[in-house]
Amino acid sequence: ERAFNGCGELQSVTIPEGVTVLEEDSFWGCGKLRSVTFPKGMTSIGVGAFDRCWELTDVTLPEALTTIGGSAFRLCTSLTDIIIPSTVTNVAPQAFYRCKSLSAVYFENGAPTVRAASDATNQSFPAEAVLYYAPGAVGWTDSSAYDEATNTWNGYKLGTWDPDLLVISMKSPETVEINGGGTARLWFQLCNALRKPQAGYHVEFESADGACSGSAVTDGNGMFGICISGVWEEKDLQLQFTVDEHDGKLIGAAQTATVRAKPFSFEQSWKGALGAKLELSAGPGVGFAAGAAEAEASLIKAVASGAAKGQLEVSNSYDDGERTLELTYTYAISKGAKLKTGVEGTVLDTVKMDVIGASAGAAHSVQREVGLKVNGYDPENGAHLLNVGGFLFRASVIGQN
Repeated sequence: ERAFNGCGELQSVTIPEGVTVLEEDSFWGCGKLRSVTFPKGMTSIGVGAFDRCWELTDVTLPEALTTIGGSAFRLCTSLTDIIIPSTVTNVAPQAFYRCKSLSAVYFENGAPTVRAASDATNQSFPAEAVLYYAPGAVGWTDSSAYDEATNTWNGYKLGTWDPDLLVISMKSPETVEINGGGTARLWFQLCNALRKPQAGYHVEFESADGACSGSAVTDGNGMFGICISGVWEEKDLQLQFTVDEHDGKLIGAAQTATVRAKPFSFEQSWKGALGAKLELSAGPGVGFAAGAAEAEASLIKAVASGAAKGQLEVSNSYDDGERTLELTYTYAISKGAKLKTGVEGTVLDTVKMDVIGASAGAAHSVQREVGLKVNGYDPENGAHLLNVGGFLFRASVIGQN
């Protein structure tokens, strides 16, 4: 009870499985709360549970729910529609009171007990909201609360929703970029009229120009993906979908999307003791797996053997057609060592790092860092290789003195 009452900065919440009753005023006054995920087994939402959650818009009530308590969603002024599960038998007074944006309430099955629209201070829903029911569901037009002349039930205007209606919505961004070009993948979701995901449906698609077509089967979340091959530049797609063995209305059968290739980019890094074999591999999402610095690897082999006292970090990146190589060497040197100028601090240029000598008996170490950055790096460029090789060799000398 009142567990998160007045948590003004809370924006989303997932209530864990195992919670069956949401107590009174649990999230009362959480003014920035926008989305709530309920556990499947929840049966009751308590009085005032989400009262004054002004920004709440994303609410999917659990399928085991039987009771929506009084003022449970009162003054949720951003809520535009809500689906009432078939298990709900009671929507208490003021449950959705003064939800001024709530225009549509969808009922999966028969009519629950509600407070009439005529009870202005206790009505379960705003008087202006339309209550939608499935054709044939009991307790609506066959009850004494129904007025045929006005097509109202307990004073609320009625409508019907189509159980055979399916809706396709795009879940990928409107513009999809792929690294370097090739095949783009777009994601969609298939739901029914009440926004419930539909699994196991076979969906076919074709572009308006006939250049691409294919099919997919929706998963347990109603999701399906399609592949668009040959993307080497920007393409505007007009896609047409059909659902096998579906004779009802299909909303979203026509979809538009833009796919385009961006200049190839990647980022790689390696860290280890100098003198070890340098191996660079692509990170997640790079789109390829290859040693990105064969030249650097061969240069590493040329440095003096033996354990180094420092650590080398190598970073490779490639973006918008330009490759950048950055080397950083961190090492510890005996206190009193005499070094030529240019070694202290971080140096992002070709560096001379020759050791003159160290005083005998130095007992303490001081950590230093030196570096080299090559913009527009080309492993075939002799000057670039000379700079990198000189850096690695001199770093090795420092590390072993």
